[in-house]
Amino acid sequence: MNKEQIWKDIQELDIQIRTIKIPEKKDKDKTFYVEVGLFESLGERGDILTEIYKLYPTEETIIEDVRIYLKELKEDLENYDSLSGREEEHLKVLNKISKGLEE
Repeated sequence: MNKEQIWKDIQELDIQIRTIKIPEKKDKDKTFYVEVGLFESLGERGDILTEIYKLYPTEETIIEDVRIYLKELKEDLENYDSLSGREEEHLKVLNKISKGLEE
């Protein structure tokens, strides 16, 4: 697989589209793997999300899929009885970007 370097910041979601692993003709696995940095404002306390696609994804597709993921994560964190310190930081960021989650 080849790795395409993207490194595109999406400020309204506090994410960065980092890389897309592109299958080669000889690869049995024809899946595209997209790595997205979450909670970029938190530095090393952020996360990496890997999204999987059967076709080469557009930037809009990636952003919409990550938006859905973050919206669901926010709902989950809001429903937990207790959060770790890391989860509390993530929820703070999710509340801060909540307007971007609704677009």
